[in-house]
Amino acid sequence: PIDTLAAHELADLAKVMRQLFDARVSHRDLTHENLMRGAEGLVLVDLGGARIRRSLDETAFLARLRHTLFGSVRRSQRRRALALWRKTGPADEPQTPLLEQARAIEAGARRIRRRFLTGRDRRATRSGRHFRRYRTKQCHRAIRACARADERYEAFGDAWINADPDGAVSLKGGDNVLRFEGPDGETLVLKRFGPVLRGRLPRPLAAFRRAEALRNRGLAVPAPLLAAAKEAGNGIVIRAHVDGTPLYEGVPGTGAGRRRRLAQIGRELRGWHEEEVTHRDWKSPNLLWSEEEGGRLFVVDIEGARVKRGPIPWSRRMRDLARLDASLIASATDRLRVWRAYLRVLPRPPLSERELLRMVAAHVARKRGPSGRVR
Repeated sequence: PIDTLAAHELADLAKVMRQLFDARVSHRDLTHENLMRGAEGLVLVDLGGARIRRSLDETAFLARLRHTLFGSVRRSQRRRALALWRKTGPADEPQTPLLEQARAIEAGARRIRRRFLTGRDRRATRSGRHFRRYRTKQCHRAIRACARADERYEAFGDAWINADPDGAVSLKGGDNVLRFEGPDGETLVLKRFGPVLRGRLPRPLAAFRRAEALRNRGLAVPAPLLAAAKEAGNGIVIRAHVDGTPLYEGVPGTGAGRRRRLAQIGRELRGWHEEEVTHRDWKSPNLLWSEEEGGRLFVVDIEGARVKRGPIPWSRRMRDLARLDASLIASATDRLRVWRAYLRVLPRPPLSERELLRMVAAHVARKRGPSGRVR
């Protein structure tokens, strides 16, 4: 089996995919796990997702391939693979320009990925092999709960939703966010939610679904473990605890290490917007720098996060960044390092650093208000 495609294997992959396309075979599961290196080159070993069609659209076929097989491949390697694909086609067939075809494939892959993630988002609050609803005899019949299929937490569901765990410690000065010790000795965090209007999804289940949606997109948020709601919609969410330094204490480190962390913060924020997720409350108390996975910026409060199902406009991006700029304890030079890392991939039309800072400053002025204090 192969984990990643080497540069010399792109030509073999193009030949295999051309054979499938000429045979009008549509495969919805062309992943690395279903390809193997054989004596004569690459071999497709799993045809469970293959279907023979009357006709195939080339752009749709390549968009599916881009979504399943080239998800984390650099753009230069994707362009080279597309050029090799075009060479395997008929020589007398007219072809569209390479750049135009590549853009059409990227747009089709984004649509496929959006539909795929939408299905995963909705799976978090319905029965299935990953998540399940349960009711305990001690709880009221109207209580709904959604948890990972793990009986350790199910036994404690009724106790957690009705009372505070033993030995719980407040994290925000009240009783809404608590840290305590879980069933196996691990550190967990409990957050309480108030009731909602009748007919709406309870806030604990909405928070659980939102956290799973963000994790499916590779964003750094604490893992949700259990969500339980009463008849009025109020309830709790249990999530894993993340060890790290809150940004309201300042960015940790000095020298090159501090500059590297500042650049990583900018890249992490850009990743949220590239994944079509906006957050209206990116303030420093909700951000945590953790040394996990080589250093990542965790967003521990995701109530303000929304999946937009489309590109985030720059007006919305500036409002998100201004919320952080108004609360970040850092010098102007450090802020500039964050925004430069955020602008590593320039938008269209290009936006200069000066224009970015001017737009952020305008929103920061509204955040601070006439008194100069951060709202």
